[in-house]
Amino acid sequence: APRGWHAQSFENAFCPKASGSRLCKFMYELRCDSETSIYAMALQPTKRGSWCRDDRKKSYKPGDVSLLLMRLAEDRTVDAVVGGNFFCADIMARRSVQATLDKPGATYLLVALCFGAGPVAHGGEVRGVAPFKVRLFSSRPLAVRPVESDHQ
Repeated sequence: APRGWHAQSFENAFCPKASGSRLCKFMYELRCDSETSIYAMALQPTKRGSWCRDDRKKSYKPGDVSLLLMRLAEDRTVDAVVGGNFFCADIMARRSVQATLDKPGATYLLVALCFGAGPVAHGGEVRGVAPFKVRLFSSRPLAVRPVESDHQ
């Protein structure tokens, strides 16, 4: 991110395999006082650094994570889709979107979704809770509130 930008990181986790909603564990409500440019990223653990970390000894296939950013109306319904990308799991473990929050005072919702498989270790091992981080960079201060989604 450019020098002088603000950075925040948040824990998240893939939805259970049987989840009908495909929403990851947390969504994020964003608010700003002035027009703000943001970069949002989903960062998954990789085997990088495995030579010195026991938790990364196995090879690892990243999960399918996508990001969607929406502006909410005052009644909390979706007013507009501001940005997002739908990805599939591949060798890259990072996913990012860029957008401008152009309505100061509005509430935006950043949603992490998993339409495909979660991460898998070599040999087909699947973790019960597969964590990842959401990192936000913003050109101006940004209020962020994690909101737990319902895993049904």
